[in-house]
Amino acid sequence: MQDRFNSGVQEECDYEYVGRKDILEDNEIPFEVRMKYIIKAYRKDQEKWAKLYIHAKHMEEVISESKKKLKDKQERITQLEMELKHCKNAKNQSSILETHMVSSLLSENKVSNFKSIIDKQNDYINELQDLLYRNNIAYPPKRIK
Repeated sequence: MQDRFNSGVQEECDYEYVGRKDILEDNEIPFEVRMKYIIKAYRKDQEKWAKLYIHAKHMEEVISESKKKLKDKQERITQLEMELKHCKNAKNQSSILETHMVSSLLSENKVSNFKSIIDKQNDYINELQDLLYRNNIAYPPKRIK
């Protein structure tokens, strides 16, 4: 049991020792090895930049299409607003015409009422003239226009 505990402590000590290792400086790493990792990192960066470039181009196309769609929608909105304004004007004119029609119907009704009153007055005048004529009262009959 004691051996297991000691071996666990020894492993921890080895781990701490590994964690404390010094990193090699640039002059201690061979030039070819450094260049190998630099080129590898450069190629990796180039791939990332290429993917970003392709993604950026795609996003520019999407934005361009979205702007075109937005412009079309704004034009359609403007057109619909003009149609709405035209419909409101037509509705106002319709209500004005309806008012005129109702008033003209009322006035036609009044005109017909006035015509019937005038016809009745003419009949009454004709009866009075006939009455004057039958009673030999000199009254020249007048024609009513």
